Amino acid sequence: MKKIIYITLVVVLTGFILFVYNEFNGNPISKYFSEHTLKKYLSEKYPEKELRINEGTYNFKFKEYAYRVVEIGTVDAEKEQNEYEFTVRGFIMPKVNRDGIRESMLDQEVMDRLGAEGGTELSKLLKPKVPAVKEVEVNVEVLKGQLDTNAPWSKDLPFDRPIQIYILLHANQMNKEEVYQAAQTIQKTLNDEGYSYESNINANQFGRTGREAEHGALKYAVYFEKDTKIKLGDVEEYNQ
Repeated sequence: MKKIIYITLVVVLTGFILFVYNEFNGNPISKYFSEHTLKKYLSEKYPEKELRINEGTYNFKFKEYAYRVVEIGTVDAEKEQNEYEFTVRGFIMPKVNRDGIRESMLDQEVMDRLGAEGGTELSKLLKPKVPAVKEVEVNVEVLKGQLDTNAPWSKDLPFDRPIQIYILLHANQMNKEEVYQAAQTIQKTLNDEGYSYESNINANQFGRTGREAEHGALKYAVYFEKDTKIKLGDVEEYNQ
């Protein structure tokens, strides 16, 4: 009997140690699949470039692998080889989450201007429907040369990724059910107007002075896309 208990304890302890190690360091299997995914992604996305993948590191906070990818035969202003950061997330079917080469080709000036114009448009659209809307931010990705530098904002511009919409609610008097209803109203409004988007709502509790008066403390959050069937359980609670 004692032997069985001892073996059971050893198995449980070993399993716990392996679980902790896996959480903080990843494991050889997930690392292999993430690197394989990145190699395939690079060969399909950038076949004209000669690229070398450096050793990956595991980020336990985001549960992803980060890689430095070097472009062979190129140098930057400091005469060092061009390096780009890539991240791969997921175990069963890992996907490239960050593409440093694409990021280097983004037109930040055009993106900032279009984002500001889009935020203004959406604020005017959403505030009459949901009075608790305090702030709307829009982020879009535009590659250099993809659009005319003076192109005015339009939701119908040929973005190759959905519009990212961040919405801040003044939620001092709101409960979880009311935030859920607000999210449904916002989703319906965006869908009725024909937006292609991914949206994150933060519903904050605001104070009277200092940082809490300006930024507030996170109370509820909910993420949804155009086709998401939002449920009450999708609304996450914080600082309750």
